[in-house]
Amino acid sequence: MVHIALYVKEVMVQEVIKVRADATVKEAVRIINKHEIACLIVTKNGENVGILIDRDVLKRVIPRSKNPEKAKVTEIMSTPLIVGGSDMYVEDAARLMFKKNIKKFPIMENGKLVGASDLIKYCPNCTHAIIGQGNKRTQGKRVASSKTNEKSHRHLHIT
Repeated sequence: MVHIALYVKEVMVQEVIKVRADATVKEAVRIINKHEIACLIVTKNGENVGILIDRDVLKRVIPRSKNPEKAKVTEIMSTPLIVGGSDMYVEDAARLMFKKNIKKFPIMENGKLVGASDLIKYCPNCTHAIIGQGNKRTQGKRVASSKTNEKSHRHLHIT
């Protein structure tokens, strides 16, 4: 059996886009569409307080008939903010994401936001091989990163 010896920093997205906590959902969706991304880190007074993913809009705004022009990001963001370290093994990050039922999470280094993990997108072969495995480590072998610069082309449209 092949074990994966990748660090999160090798597959993380380094450009992280933020949104203010007092922004409306419509403003957040515009940012998501402009940058062709699936998540935003929510900030308040310079602190990272939550994460907003495109799925939050689909699950917490539309079915509840909330007005995206009035609803605030803080009403639908996910909290608490679950973070990982850039020096985590991808295996450990995937387990954490699976355990917490999250698809993306911010990566911190020395208390500073340095990226975001989207293992399903950037390392799809990693996650399905990892979930359900024991806490075994690699045998010193490194697997090449499947990181890509392609942007997601999913868009949310709120008029």
